[in-house]
Amino acid sequence: MGVHWIDPSEPVFNGQPFTKTFIYGSYDGEVNFLETIIDKTCIEQFKSGSKPIKQPAKYPAPGKFYPTHYGFDYQPSAKILRLSLGTFVQK
Repeated sequence: MGVHWIDPSEPVFNGQPFTKTFIYGSYDGEVNFLETIIDKTCIEQFKSGSKPIKQPAKYPAPGKFYPTHYGFDYQPSAKILRLSLGTFVQK
C-alpha cells in the first residue's frame, strides 16, 4: 500500500478527538494515492462538509492537476455516502 504521509498540525495529532483527516500516500518514491479518512460519528452529525487540503511545497509532476478540497455528503435515508476530491488546480 505504500507510505502514509500525515499533517502533524491536524487536531487529531494534537490531543483532539478524531473527526476527519487527509493523507497523501507514496510508493517507491512517488505520490500514488490521496486518501480521505472521516469518522462515522462526524458523518452522522454533520451529514456533509468540505475541507481544504494543505498543498505541498513541491509537486512530483509539473503540469498535472491536484485537488485542493475534499468533502463528503451523507444521505442516511438512502444509506448513501459520497466522498469527493474537488477544486482541482494545475501545478
